[in-house]
Amino acid sequence: MKRWVIVPVKRLTAAKSRLSPALSVRQRRLLAHALLNHTLKTLRGLNGIEGILVVSKDRAVRSIAGKFGAVFVREGDCDGLNRALARATGEAVVRGAEAVMVLPADLPLLRARDLVRVLRQARRSPFVVIAPDRGERGTNLLYLSPPGIIKFSFGERSFKKHLQSSRRKKIRVSVLRTLAFAQDIDRPEDLSILRDPFRFPIPL
Repeated sequence: MKRWVIVPVKRLTAAKSRLSPALSVRQRRLLAHALLNHTLKTLRGLNGIEGILVVSKDRAVRSIAGKFGAVFVREGDCDGLNRALARATGEAVVRGAEAVMVLPADLPLLRARDLVRVLRQARRSPFVVIAPDRGERGTNLLYLSPPGIIKFSFGERSFKKHLQSSRRKKIRVSVLRTLAFAQDIDRPEDLSILRDPFRFPIPL
Protein backbone atom coordinates (compact mmCIF):
# COMPACT_ATOMS: atom_id res chain seq x y z
CA MET A 1 0.00 0.00 0.00
CA LYS A 2 1.35 3.42 -0.98
CA ARG A 3 1.06 5.83 1.94
CA TRP A 4 1.83 9.53 1.88
CA VAL A 5 2.19 11.85 4.87
CA ILE A 6 0.81 15.39 4.69
CA VAL A 7 2.38 17.99 6.98
CA PRO A 8 0.50 21.31 7.11
CA VAL A 9 2.62 24.29 8.18
CA LYS A 10 1.64 27.90 8.90
CA ARG A 11 3.86 30.79 7.92
CA LEU A 12 6.85 30.62 10.25
CA THR A 13 6.51 34.33 11.04
CA ALA A 14 2.93 33.81 12.21
CA ALA A 15 3.31 30.45 13.91
CA LYS A 16 2.50 29.79 17.55
CA SER A 17 0.89 33.16 18.28
CA ARG A 18 -0.63 31.76 21.48
CA LEU A 19 2.90 31.51 22.87
CA SER A 20 3.40 35.27 22.60
CA PRO A 21 3.17 35.80 26.40
CA ALA A 22 6.28 33.63 26.80
CA LEU A 23 8.24 33.98 23.53
CA SER A 24 9.23 36.78 21.21
CA VAL A 25 8.37 36.72 17.51
CA ARG A 26 11.91 35.56 16.73
CA GLN A 27 11.77 32.79 19.33
CA ARG A 28 8.42 31.58 18.00
CA ARG A 29 9.81 31.49 14.48
CA LEU A 30 12.86 29.51 15.64
CA LEU A 31 10.61 27.13 17.54
CA ALA A 32 8.37 26.53 14.52
CA HIS A 33 11.46 25.97 12.37
CA ALA A 34 12.94 23.47 14.86
CA LEU A 35 9.67 21.54 15.23
CA LEU A 36 9.25 21.28 11.46
CA ASN A 37 12.82 20.00 11.09
CA HIS A 38 12.17 17.47 13.87
CA THR A 39 8.99 16.23 12.14
CA LEU A 40 10.55 15.88 8.70
CA LYS A 41 13.67 14.23 10.11
CA THR A 42 11.47 11.69 11.91
CA LEU A 43 9.54 10.95 8.72
CA ARG A 44 12.51 10.75 6.39
CA GLY A 45 13.39 7.17 5.49
CA LEU A 46 10.51 5.69 7.47
CA ASN A 47 9.62 2.26 6.12
CA GLY A 48 6.08 2.09 4.81
CA ILE A 49 5.95 5.74 3.72
CA GLU A 50 6.00 6.44 0.00
CA GLY A 51 6.53 10.17 0.34
CA ILE A 52 5.95 13.39 2.27
CA LEU A 53 3.91 16.41 1.21
CA VAL A 54 4.35 19.73 3.01
CA VAL A 55 1.54 22.22 2.43
CA SER A 56 2.11 25.88 3.31
CA LYS A 57 2.03 29.46 2.03
CA ASP A 58 5.57 30.10 3.27
CA ARG A 59 8.47 30.05 0.79
CA ALA A 60 10.89 29.43 3.66
CA VAL A 61 8.95 26.25 4.44
CA ARG A 62 9.39 25.18 0.82
CA SER A 63 13.15 25.43 1.25
CA ILE A 64 13.09 23.31 4.42
CA ALA A 65 10.84 20.71 2.80
CA GLY A 66 13.25 20.37 -0.11
CA LYS A 67 16.15 19.55 2.20
CA PHE A 68 14.26 16.48 3.40
CA GLY A 69 13.09 15.35 -0.02
CA ALA A 70 9.48 16.35 0.67
CA VAL A 71 7.12 17.60 -2.03
CA PHE A 72 5.92 21.16 -1.44
CA VAL A 73 2.28 22.05 -2.14
CA ARG A 74 1.48 25.74 -2.07
CA GLU A 75 -1.55 26.58 0.01
CA GLY A 76 -3.93 28.92 -1.80
CA ASP A 77 -4.31 32.45 -0.47
CA CYS A 78 -7.97 31.84 0.37
CA ASP A 79 -7.54 28.28 1.62
CA GLY A 80 -8.30 27.37 5.18
CA LEU A 81 -6.61 24.34 6.70
CA ASN A 82 -9.21 21.83 5.53
CA ARG A 83 -9.16 23.09 1.94
CA ALA A 84 -5.35 23.09 1.96
CA LEU A 85 -5.35 19.49 3.17
CA ALA A 86 -7.82 18.52 0.46
CA ARG A 87 -5.52 20.16 -2.10
CA ALA A 88 -2.52 18.20 -0.75
CA THR A 89 -4.54 14.97 -0.69
CA GLY A 90 -5.38 15.44 -4.36
CA GLU A 91 -1.68 15.82 -5.12
CA ALA A 92 -0.91 12.67 -3.13
CA VAL A 93 -3.55 10.70 -5.03
CA VAL A 94 -2.11 11.88 -8.35
CA ARG A 95 1.21 10.46 -7.14
CA GLY A 96 -0.37 7.10 -6.39
CA ALA A 97 -1.35 7.43 -2.71
CA GLU A 98 -3.70 4.73 -1.44
CA ALA A 99 -3.71 6.21 2.08
CA VAL A 100 -2.74 9.53 3.62
CA MET A 101 -1.65 10.53 7.10
CA VAL A 102 -2.08 14.13 8.24
CA LEU A 103 0.56 15.00 10.81
CA PRO A 104 1.04 18.47 12.36
CA ALA A 105 4.56 19.80 12.81
CA ASP A 106 4.37 20.55 16.53
CA LEU A 107 4.78 17.20 18.26
CA PRO A 108 8.13 17.36 20.08
CA LEU A 109 7.94 13.84 21.52
CA LEU A 110 7.24 12.20 18.17
CA ARG A 111 9.57 9.35 17.25
CA ALA A 112 9.66 6.98 14.28
CA ARG A 113 8.41 4.12 16.45
CA ASP A 114 5.17 6.04 17.11
CA LEU A 115 4.48 6.28 13.38
CA VAL A 116 5.41 2.63 12.85
CA ARG A 117 2.71 1.75 15.36
CA VAL A 118 0.13 3.61 13.26
CA LEU A 119 1.25 1.93 10.05
CA ARG A 120 1.09 -1.53 11.63
CA GLN A 121 -2.47 -0.91 12.78
CA ALA A 122 -3.65 0.38 9.44
CA ARG A 123 -2.83 -2.46 7.07
CA ARG A 124 -6.40 -2.89 5.87
CA SER A 125 -8.73 -0.58 4.01
CA PRO A 126 -11.11 1.10 4.64
CA PHE A 127 -9.62 2.23 7.93
CA VAL A 128 -9.22 5.43 9.94
CA VAL A 129 -6.78 6.20 12.76
CA ILE A 130 -7.28 9.30 14.92
CA ALA A 131 -4.93 10.56 17.62
CA PRO A 132 -6.49 13.30 19.78
CA ASP A 133 -4.73 16.04 21.69
CA ARG A 134 -4.63 15.97 25.49
CA GLY A 135 -8.06 17.52 25.91
CA GLU A 136 -9.51 15.22 23.24
CA ARG A 137 -10.78 18.24 21.35
CA GLY A 138 -8.26 18.57 18.52
CA THR A 139 -6.80 15.98 16.14
CA ASN A 140 -3.02 15.49 16.19
CA LEU A 141 -2.91 12.67 13.66
CA LEU A 142 -5.44 11.52 11.10
CA TYR A 143 -4.84 8.46 8.91
CA LEU A 144 -7.30 7.84 6.07
CA SER A 145 -7.35 4.72 3.92
CA PRO A 146 -8.37 5.34 1.22
CA PRO A 147 -7.75 9.10 0.94
CA GLY A 148 -10.92 11.16 1.23
CA ILE A 149 -12.91 8.44 2.99
CA ILE A 150 -14.08 11.15 5.42
CA LYS A 151 -13.94 14.91 5.07
CA PHE A 152 -11.31 16.92 6.92
CA SER A 153 -12.88 18.73 9.88
CA PHE A 154 -9.86 20.33 11.53
CA GLY A 155 -10.75 23.20 13.82
CA GLU A 156 -13.03 23.35 16.85
CA ARG A 157 -13.77 19.86 18.25
CA SER A 158 -12.14 18.15 15.29
CA PHE A 159 -11.52 14.91 17.18
CA LYS A 160 -15.22 14.42 17.84
CA LYS A 161 -16.12 15.36 14.26
CA HIS A 162 -13.62 12.98 12.69
CA LEU A 163 -14.70 10.16 15.01
CA GLN A 164 -18.40 10.73 14.34
CA SER A 165 -17.84 10.89 10.57
CA SER A 166 -16.03 7.55 10.66
CA ARG A 167 -18.69 5.85 12.76
CA ARG A 168 -21.53 7.34 10.71
CA LYS A 169 -20.03 5.72 7.59
CA LYS A 170 -19.40 2.49 9.55
CA ILE A 171 -15.68 2.64 8.88
CA ARG A 172 -13.34 0.80 11.19
CA VAL A 173 -11.65 3.42 13.33
CA SER A 174 -8.83 3.24 15.86
CA VAL A 175 -8.33 5.97 18.47
CA LEU A 176 -4.68 6.25 19.43
CA ARG A 177 -4.12 7.88 22.82
CA THR A 178 -0.38 8.26 23.41
CA LEU A 179 1.72 11.07 24.85
CA ALA A 180 3.77 11.33 21.66
CA PHE A 181 0.70 12.45 19.71
CA ALA A 182 -1.17 14.18 22.52
CA GLN A 183 1.71 16.47 23.57
CA ASP A 184 1.62 19.41 21.19
CA ILE A 185 2.97 22.91 21.77
CA ASP A 186 0.10 25.38 22.00
CA ARG A 187 0.34 27.14 25.37
CA PRO A 188 3.18 28.67 27.37
CA GLU A 189 3.01 25.85 29.92
CA ASP A 190 3.79 23.37 27.14
CA LEU A 191 7.23 24.90 26.68
CA SER A 192 8.67 23.18 29.75
CA ILE A 193 9.07 19.94 27.83
CA LEU A 194 11.27 21.67 25.27
CA ARG A 195 13.70 22.80 27.94
CA ASP A 196 14.58 19.21 28.80
CA PRO A 197 17.68 18.56 26.64
CA PHE A 198 17.21 14.82 26.93
CA ARG A 199 13.78 14.98 25.31
CA PHE A 200 13.95 17.83 22.79
CA PRO A 201 17.02 20.05 22.87
CA ILE A 202 16.21 23.49 21.51
CA PRO A 203 17.53 26.97 22.38
CA LEU A 204 14.80 29.24 23.69
